[in-house]
Amino acid sequence: LPSGDDLALAAPSLALTTLVAIAPGPFGAAGVAGVALYLFVTRTRRDVMRPRIDTQGRGEIDLWALGLFALAATFLVVYVAVASNMVGGRENDASYYFGVARWIAAHGQLEEPIVWHFLAPPRHIVHPAFDYWQGLTSIVLALPMAIFGRTHLVASTTMAVLAAITVLLFTYLVVVARPLASRAGQLAAILAFALSPAMQAFRFDTETLVVFHLGLLGALLAIAHGRLALAAALSFLV
Repeated sequence: LPSGDDLALAAPSLALTTLVAIAPGPFGAAGVAGVALYLFVTRTRRDVMRPRIDTQGRGEIDLWALGLFALAATFLVVYVAVASNMVGGRENDASYYFGVARWIAAHGQLEEPIVWHFLAPPRHIVHPAFDYWQGLTSIVLALPMAIFGRTHLVASTTMAVLAAITVLLFTYLVVVARPLASRAGQLAAILAFALSPAMQAFRFDTETLVVFHLGLLGALLAIAHGRLALAAALSFLV
């Protein structure tokens, strides 16, 4: 059963979810984001210090595990090579996230010069960012684009690096944190995740899926280590 602390985290999260639906425009969204960040920081700082569930049954980091981690690490080179050959976004969503990230990187303001809205169109073309679509992808891309250049190559390379990190996290999950029963199953799971045909386009594009993978894998690893409140907070972010 969930503890009182876990229920204390869940209740504000549900309230925030409701507030997102009724908050008026970017001001309400900014307030929701601020409260969400406060909950994330305060709750996880306390929760990360003590386990809540049994954490037995972890795998050993032996030669086999090290070999799988080495295999996972090679996908960083593969992914970056693929990303270097990409030209532009494949979907409207990817183009939107890239455009907003480029604007933030150039101007240092949480604004967007793109009108893509289905509820209450803004009064001006340049308006406060993320008044309709989520902003995690654009925020993640803005910093490397500000440092290395506001180009699609920088953006797609950033996504490739993040995608490679998800493969390493997934490997840790199925090999160490909550190991699959057979070594063949571990290898098959890693290869299926890293080479998924469904992700061949979206893994390197400036889309949301890789960012969501990071959050979801973080939540699964938090569960595996008994950090239930941390898992809830990470799940809420994505």
